[in-house]
Amino acid sequence: MLERFSHVIQIVSGLVLIFGVILVVLQIQQAERLSQAQLTEAYFNKVIAQAAASAGENPMAAYARMCDPSEKLSLEDALVIHNLFLQRLNLGLSTIVVSDVAELDVGELEVTLFVNNMNLVIATEYGRAWFEDMTLSPRLREAVEASPYYQSSCKDIGGFISRLLETDQIVRGKSAGT
Repeated sequence: MLERFSHVIQIVSGLVLIFGVILVVLQIQQAERLSQAQLTEAYFNKVIAQAAASAGENPMAAYARMCDPSEKLSLEDALVIHNLFLQRLNLGLSTIVVSDVAELDVGELEVTLFVNNMNLVIATEYGRAWFEDMTLSPRLREAVEASPYYQSSCKDIGGFISRLLETDQIVRGKSAGT
């Protein structure tokens, strides 16, 4: 009887050991996914910061000039707007890529966040033309094109820009501090 009990204890111990090894492997995989997600997020943060720095201190002034038909965009304005758009694109993509790397199922939330991050880009004719060159999944492209921002124009967002101008958050035709 004692021999049989000892045999059962050995079998249970072996099963517990195997179960423990499986848990350790799963924990290592989870830690690896988390590390990859953190590295991916750090990469996107760097790209976003570089685009923000390249856009200058006051990219909305260039954005306002883009929306004013009486203004002619300078090369500097075009570069500032391009970097502003890159920043918005990377903000939108970072949510999707990080959640994919971490194997998180956030469903339609990532699509909604992407569209919201692209609102300044797709709300203008210039931005939509810039956006057309982007390679995106059909799901993202459909969501963007279904967005009310995609159907708007500078006239629709003129009130927003006017409020920014009135509150001195942007200075028309100048960068902040100049």
